[in-house]
Amino acid sequence: MYWRYVITRGDIFGILIIVVLLVGILYIGTMHPGLAEKTNHGFAPDWTCLPVDKGDPVCFRPPIQTTDPSNQPK
Repeated sequence: MYWRYVITRGDIFGILIIVVLLVGILYIGTMHPGLAEKTNHGFAPDWTCLPVDKGDPVCFRPPIQTTDPSNQPK
C-alpha cells in the first residue's frame, strides 16, 4: 500500500520556525563567540569571576578605591 504525505500550511510554518531559530542561534554563535565566557555566574556586575582548571570559577569583588586620606594604610 502506498501512503502519500501531503504537506500542509502548518508543516511549512513549523519548518520555517525551526529554520529561523537555527539561523538565529548560528548568528549569535558566530557574531558573539565569547558570549559564554563573559558571564559572571550569577553574581552582581561589579564582581570579577576567573575560571579555574577544575571546579567552579573563583569570583571576588575588587576593593573599593577611596580618596579619603584617613582611610589609607600607613
